[in-house]
Amino acid sequence: MGILDSYQNATILGMTATPCRGDGRGLGDVFEELVQCPQIESLIGLGYLVRTKVYAPSTPDLTGVRVERGDYVESQLAERMDQAKLVGDIVEHWHRLADRRKTVVFATGVAHSIHIRDEFLRSGVLAEHIDGKTPAEERDAILARLSRGETEVVCNCMVLTEGWDQPDVSSIVLARPTKHMGLYRQMIGRVLRPAPGKVCPCARSRRRDLATRAGRGAGDLDTRPGPPSRESRADRAQPTRRAGPCRVPGVQRDQDQRAAMPGVRVAPYAARAGG
Repeated sequence: MGILDSYQNATILGMTATPCRGDGRGLGDVFEELVQCPQIESLIGLGYLVRTKVYAPSTPDLTGVRVERGDYVESQLAERMDQAKLVGDIVEHWHRLADRRKTVVFATGVAHSIHIRDEFLRSGVLAEHIDGKTPAEERDAILARLSRGETEVVCNCMVLTEGWDQPDVSSIVLARPTKHMGLYRQMIGRVLRPAPGKVCPCARSRRRDLATRAGRGAGDLDTRPGPPSRESRADRAQPTRRAGPCRVPGVQRDQDQRAAMPGVRVAPYAARAGG
């Protein structure tokens, strides 16, 4: 916030496909209005994204896995997911459902990603692994081999969730359950980009609730105001308005913009709040 404080009279414009912070805090301390652009279903209809086929053959038992800051504790989640039966299940269903498409696997941890890669290799699939410590040159070479078809599957842990665009990848495996909508949309979004000859990419989720969202085009993002967060209540007397998790304090209709951008839905804050 130090930079913003130096420009008190500046107009701030922020652009994101996932207006949900990982720490659960709102964005109302910076932004006062939200211009809602087309949701995923609308972008599919306009041809900017592709519709998916989604499979959820099984649901892992996550009973007892602690949730902190709105998502599963990674160490506990990795221990629960990195089981021989679950890993073998991923490979078995990939052979049955993915039709050997170029695939990216999102794992719960480095060891889990390596374990999945090794199982794919044992089954005769050309698979590789990358993580945060993989040198940039090696990472680029692995992804280039995936693009050329020399590698069929790339397993990763929190590397390809953002800042990576390879539209010819047409299959993903969500072996990393999450409660965080932003992370979920980032993962599923990797396979939604159109490419020549790409029809109905395949997404395989370890959880049926996530598969349901993906089947609806990853679901519309709910931007209605919710109950204020604890921090918001504490700062109620401050001049800056704060929003609760994944919420913004106001949306303003702009008829001119709506007319100029077909498919863009901009709704009044009060109307979306039911007021």
